[in-house]
Amino acid sequence: TPGRGNQCSFPVCRQGLPAFSPSQIELKRTRSALYQRMAIHKSPTMANGSECEIIRIPGYLPAQQCCKLNEIMYNNMVSVCGKENTMMNCPGFGGGSSDQGDVSQIIPSIQSYFAGVTGGLHSEHFCMADYEATVIKAAKCMIMTAIDALYDGAKLGREIKSEFKPNMTKDQYLKDWGHLA
Repeated sequence: TPGRGNQCSFPVCRQGLPAFSPSQIELKRTRSALYQRMAIHKSPTMANGSECEIIRIPGYLPAQQCCKLNEIMYNNMVSVCGKENTMMNCPGFGGGSSDQGDVSQIIPSIQSYFAGVTGGLHSEHFCMADYEATVIKAAKCMIMTAIDALYDGAKLGREIKSEFKPNMTKDQYLKDWGHLA
């Protein structure tokens, strides 16, 4: 969990849960919900005579974790941080969204977390407290995972890529979401 010394935490893919698979209808429904939320935020501002400009940007789709990449990263985190400092399916961790969710709809990807910070995320109190844990160990694990995927003529990487079922192509993403930029 962030802020707890050298502890690494790791999100796990939950097998058995349906994967997010956006169709044209779901994308339209998602856009409609976004526009409704924007109106809800804008109305009170305008009611008191203030101005409000909402800038829409594409993205923040739900993350689709690649199970095989998760396993590789987890094993590398255990190797670098120790099993006692590495967690899988960390309770109470997560729930946010990021551009990684968008990437995960198109290519196999994961998002792991490393401790070594203090203060609330995205706040003025957020601070790196342990450079070794936050930067060095994270970089080692990412590099080790890349090496594992590329070893032996990228055998494992090719396997991961061939088994991955994208929810959309890059062209679909740009067509359906790119106009919001």
